[in-house]
Amino acid sequence: ADRERIGQDSSYEQEGKVQFVIDAVYAMGHALHNMHKNLCPGKVGLCPRMDPVDGVELLKYIRNVNFSGIAGTPVTFNENGDAPGRYDIYQYQIRNSTPEYKVIGQWTDHLHLKVRLGAGWCPRRGRARYAALLTKTNRIYRIFEQGKKSVSAPRFISPASQLVITFSLISLQLVGVCIWFIVDPSHSVIDYEDQRTTNPHFARGILKCDISDLSLICLLGYSMLLMVTCTVYAIKTRGVPETFNEAKPIGFTMYTTCIVWLAFIPIFFGTSQSAEKV
Repeated sequence: ADRERIGQDSSYEQEGKVQFVIDAVYAMGHALHNMHKNLCPGKVGLCPRMDPVDGVELLKYIRNVNFSGIAGTPVTFNENGDAPGRYDIYQYQIRNSTPEYKVIGQWTDHLHLKVRLGAGWCPRRGRARYAALLTKTNRIYRIFEQGKKSVSAPRFISPASQLVITFSLISLQLVGVCIWFIVDPSHSVIDYEDQRTTNPHFARGILKCDISDLSLICLLGYSMLLMVTCTVYAIKTRGVPETFNEAKPIGFTMYTTCIVWLAFIPIFFGTSQSAEKV
């Protein structure tokens, strides 16, 4: 009969929870070994001090184990007897027209983030982007407004000037965010409310940031100001000549962004307040 073999070249895939069972068995084995070494030094098998085994004493040894698990991660327990949280951080990405969830980091007591693999939206990238759009729409508006009055070109329309203006807009919020992090740094909390169950074994916690609604509004306020200002300039430049085809796509982008944000703000804060009341 054919024999199945488990190896690197086989198609066998281990169930994801098996490693926790193996680590649990090893934790019990290490605890018994350490207990036997202290209570029965130099003896083989159980000695009178371990016959029978005191469960309360054994629990102390279990909580003090520290070894490398089957997956290469350390197996330890905190003062409450809980293992440290370990989480894989996924990001939804599209690569070569194929959507997939990509592991961009891990959480084990602190964050390990692979920045190069992350390609999603972040506040800093959002600022660099309505700042660039705002500078662009402002430049278009000033060029055509100046053309109505004079044949001379307006000031600060060179590429170097545009970079300086964009960098200034971005730096303004970066300074504000740095001051905010120093004055009122945010921390991660584990929220058990959303996954509360009558059976504590099935309870699940959600890792959240303890940022307040006011801090979130302040964080997004500057980006909203840039977005609204960019939308105003997009409206003002909607009547530029048809041959200058950059103004209309920018305007369309800003209109749709405003609509999305107008829907996001009441939905986000409304649902968060409803969850807190429940």
